[in-house]
Amino acid sequence: GNIMFLLSNPLGLVTDILLDLTSARNFMIGGHIAFGTLSLTLFVYSMLKNWRWWCRFKEEVSKTIRYGFWTQGFYELAEAEVEDEAILSLMLNVYGLPWAIHGRVSLAVQCGGILMSVKTVVNRMLQRDLGL
Repeated sequence: GNIMFLLSNPLGLVTDILLDLTSARNFMIGGHIAFGTLSLTLFVYSMLKNWRWWCRFKEEVSKTIRYGFWTQGFYELAEAEVEDEAILSLMLNVYGLPWAIHGRVSLAVQCGGILMSVKTVVNRMLQRDLGL
């Protein structure tokens, strides 16, 4: 129970962050500095805007795992991540896909990032429709 919860929630958020940074790196390696800079700007903006929640990330994850449901702090962090960064990052990564690919690994990472963003945005839409 707790392992699946951890994999689908807190680890999903961390994985999303790592994929965002790797996408920016892929743009830069491919020589597309504008895409890479925009990707990093979105990431930094989201991190700074939600800094107070990121400072309490470990505490909120521990509480979330212990209680078996999202705490208010974790929910607000996940919500802010989607509404501040995920949608714009998804649009950038879909549009910039041809410019980020320079091998099999970069293709896999970019597609993984796009799929993760789609999953995150769809989950948030479902939560909003349910009034959460």
